[in-house]
Amino acid sequence: MTATEFRKRLYAVLNEVAETNGEVTITHKNRSFRIVAREKAPFVDRLVVHDTLNVPADELVVAGASGWNWDEETNLDRVP
Repeated sequence: MTATEFRKRLYAVLNEVAETNGEVTITHKNRSFRIVAREKAPFVDRLVVHDTLNVPADELVVAGASGWNWDEETNLDRVP
């Protein structure tokens, strides 16, 4: 398929490749390009682990909310 044909039928060709798990070859300026369907990785497999806590998680559970004091004037001081 030429690049011009592909441009005219872009979404039809992409849908066909996606549904059949096939591939399509496009030629442009004496070069060939392939579009191949591949399985999408599950979202959880793409997650990256971040170490953002400065304390071990066990210390957070033990501490609970006992040391937290809510004072509306202090805590909302910078809220417009």
